Amino acid sequence: MTKRLRRISLFILLPGFGVAIYFFIQMYPYQFLDLQSRSLRVFQDYMNFSLPGKPTIPFHKDTHGGFHGDGTMLTVYQLKEEEIKQILLEQKIEQTWNKLPMRPERAKALHELFEDSYDEDIPKQRNFGAQEGYYLLITRKGEVIAGDDFQQPAYYNIIVCLIDTKSNRVSLYTSDT
Repeated sequence: MTKRLRRISLFILLPGFGVAIYFFIQMYPYQFLDLQSRSLRVFQDYMNFSLPGKPTIPFHKDTHGGFHGDGTMLTVYQLKEEEIKQILLEQKIEQTWNKLPMRPERAKALHELFEDSYDEDIPKQRNFGAQEGYYLLITRKGEVIAGDDFQQPAYYNIIVCLIDTKSNRVSLYTSDT
């Protein structure tokens, strides 16, 4: 009877364990990658294009992690001048993104949005005052945000990508509330 019970438990436990691992990997697909690989994949997921070359990451901070996933994230990628030019050309950034500098009202609204009370580093690294380059402000669904009122329910989860052509940095901001 015990051999039979062991066999039955193996047939139940092993597939159940496999299913649990599968769902964990589906929920956290980049959990086991290093910061560089994980950050580049997240960028590609959010922006639908990859950064060329091998950018360095001088700053990364993510305050998500609560049960509901609320928080902000900022990742700054340092690229070479040629790589920035490649992005501008291949992605037609000049035709589809907003030109910097931002309108003061929009910059102020974004500063307030990314004023994370749980973290001091993200506000210090914000670059909404950049003077040269382009930026795109979208919802998680990929809808372009035109106005400066980010408190509307449709805008609770937003993504800001900023390409600073003076410093050759690309900044990816996310805010989930």
